[in-house]
Amino acid sequence: MQKKILLSFAISIFLFAFAKAQEEAIPKEIKLQSDLIEAFKLEQIGKTDKAIELLEKLSIEAEVRSAAKYQLARLYEKIGKNELAVESINQSIVADPSNKWNYIMKINLLEKYGHNEEIANCYSTLSKLEPDNYIFYDNAAIYYLKANLLEKTMSTLENAEKKFGLSPKIALKKSNIFVLQKKEKKAIETLETTLKEYPYHSEIYPELIILCGRNGLDQKVKQYSDNLTKLDSDHPFLRSKASMESSVPNQSEPIQAMIEKEEYSIDAKIKLLIPLVQKYSTSPDPQLLTELKQFGQSILKQYPDDSKSHALVADIYFQSNEMNKAKEHYETAIQKGNVPYPVYENVIIASKEIEAWLSAEKYANKALDIFPNQSFLFYALAEALYNQGQYEEAYSNINQALLILRNNSAKKMDAKLLLAKICDASKKTEEAQKAWTEVANNTTSDISIIEFQLNEIKQGKKENSSLLEKSLNSNTLDKSKQIYYKAELAQLKNESEKSNELLNQYITYANIKKPSVYALMAKNYLKLGNKIEAKKNIELAIALSENKAMLKKWLSEIN
Repeated sequence: MQKKILLSFAISIFLFAFAKAQEEAIPKEIKLQSDLIEAFKLEQIGKTDKAIELLEKLSIEAEVRSAAKYQLARLYEKIGKNELAVESINQSIVADPSNKWNYIMKINLLEKYGHNEEIANCYSTLSKLEPDNYIFYDNAAIYYLKANLLEKTMSTLENAEKKFGLSPKIALKKSNIFVLQKKEKKAIETLETTLKEYPYHSEIYPELIILCGRNGLDQKVKQYSDNLTKLDSDHPFLRSKASMESSVPNQSEPIQAMIEKEEYSIDAKIKLLIPLVQKYSTSPDPQLLTELKQFGQSILKQYPDDSKSHALVADIYFQSNEMNKAKEHYETAIQKGNVPYPVYENVIIASKEIEAWLSAEKYANKALDIFPNQSFLFYALAEALYNQGQYEEAYSNINQALLILRNNSAKKMDAKLLLAKICDASKKTEEAQKAWTEVANNTTSDISIIEFQLNEIKQGKKENSSLLEKSLNSNTLDKSKQIYYKAELAQLKNESEKSNELLNQYITYANIKKPSVYALMAKNYLKLGNKIEAKKNIELAIALSENKAMLKKWLSEIN
């Protein structure tokens, strides 16, 4: 799943990031945080000048300098003082170089001026702060390429490959750079390497066919053309040039007008929207999202029984993190007809995000009938089965995933972590211990460290508190994951009120409602002796869950 950049500058989120509220906060810190909130209130009632004046005074104070400079940058941009905005965000970065929102704000400001190298540098820094977020590597590479810095582009892609393996996206981008560097044989080798693990990824074949044709490799051209035909006989690349040219509308017309014209095919109309969807995925813009949804609904209205129109609408919802709606339209696309592999992967990811484990299991199984060599499908199936208590089947599938992932170290460790949990649940004690040891030895991953230390507590062992705290507060960890793991830690230590406070923060911050979050809150309320609130949260979990039986049984057992 691509991780999307949430370019949200909601004041509440940013103030939360900076408001280091502690039980024993000193009076000065309370006063400074109060003044930050006062500046926000002044802005809300239209007194922007007064808000700026207050923030300029606050920016002198070291404790809130970064927060104040960030807000100044936002307000300066709001009133059109863009140079001051850039200067302020640079000062905010100096004051707090580990806060990702500073760099995202700077990117938002610099995009207006086409400062591609500086934007790329920001994304490169973000990839170090959150090394598990692929989109930061991807965007850094895109902007280095825009700046015509090929070596930096390639270096960024190689860093991404070390972290995520040679995925088709990375391979295709590396191939393009090799072509620009007049190294077409290396481009072919790169694509052929990724094809071994992703033989059903239809977008690799066109690039290979073109490159092999240019280099006189006629036998390979035929081989890859035959493979693509078997995989997707209706692939646009396979159509004649004349047919393609006649089907593509004149893009000087407004997009909505072109979408409404009957003489243009659904493929031509979707082709118009693909660049806009890609643009939104890298730089979310509410207005662009509104337009995309309108375009998507127009196409859906014209072609209600075509799987492509539902897949398009699903992709738009997927990019905007509306996973319930994305899942619904991906499911319809699959029901309507044959769809490519990415549709299956995305419906599974959407299902996992909202913890719809029955759906994740269903589509992983369905996809495996068509794409039997995809490690992700075995991993997803194992995870879905594990979360439904079907441990033996989960065990079989995670081992199959590990077999396929033997040369992919990053994804292999994720699979080892799931294997450890499955073995614990199925009482395979010796194998569980071996898997947990491998997880513990993965000291480069904060998630591995946290999961191992939390498991030590669950097993009644003494955790490494300093190591756990360091990973929980690491800048490489997504904020929502930080909050949830801290809530889980508090729950394990019987700090029920603290755990629920953190879970409420998580619900606000993550913006995705999950059954497990409300179930954990219910456990906390039961420990606190509050059965009324416990029942309310179990009912919320039931409403969100596909598999309601276990939760309903739990609810009935509470007197």
